[in-house]
Amino acid sequence: MNEPAKRRGSGLKINNQHSSIPIPPKQTQKEIFDMQATEASKKIEGYKARTWELSGRFKEILQDQTLAANKTLISKDVEIEILNKIIVLALEMDSDETQPEGFGSTALCMLLMKMLLLQRDTINNIAFKLDQLDKQSNK
Repeated sequence: MNEPAKRRGSGLKINNQHSSIPIPPKQTQKEIFDMQATEASKKIEGYKARTWELSGRFKEILQDQTLAANKTLISKDVEIEILNKIIVLALEMDSDETQPEGFGSTALCMLLMKMLLLQRDTINNIAFKLDQLDKQSNK
């Protein structure tokens, strides 16, 4: 009874050629690389599309001339929603392993600097018009 359990031969080979389940072909390194490159490219294109859409909507918010007192709760909520989506996009880009470190933060900073330049141009235009009105009233 204390005999060691007999093992089946370690060289047992099963031929699965006639199996109903096909054996998936092994992928080559090139195929794996191409698949990863395609996925990374799709991600980047998704980032570009989302960035384009959200930056356009952000620009619309900045160019909106509605007074704060005249804004509805819905319009305020839409503004907050757009800002949150921009932040989420930047965080996703920062956490993406295929992107350089800080890529999302850099993109967010670039967007903000461009919007600052638009605001500067608007302020300069208003200051110029105000100066012209002062000159006309002093005549």
